[in-house]
Amino acid sequence: MKTTSTALRPRIVELVTKFSAQGETLTTTQIQEILQVRRASINDALGNLVQQGRIQNVGSKKKSGLPHPAKTRRG
Repeated sequence: MKTTSTALRPRIVELVTKFSAQGETLTTTQIQEILQVRRASINDALGNLVQQGRIQNVGSKKKSGLPHPAKTRRG
């Protein structure tokens, strides 16, 4: 069965929230291993969630700790 980016989003947000509550971050590889879906599908879903402001990337693209639920920045 093909997993779409839209179907993955709630599952990814749930994972991110769970790990974030424990003070941990996730990598794309960890998400792929946990959800057992293609990396391309995960990247699409993550990109959409970041654009929507629901999660944010932390760290550099090479060593990205993905992601945290979006937080409002204080200036």
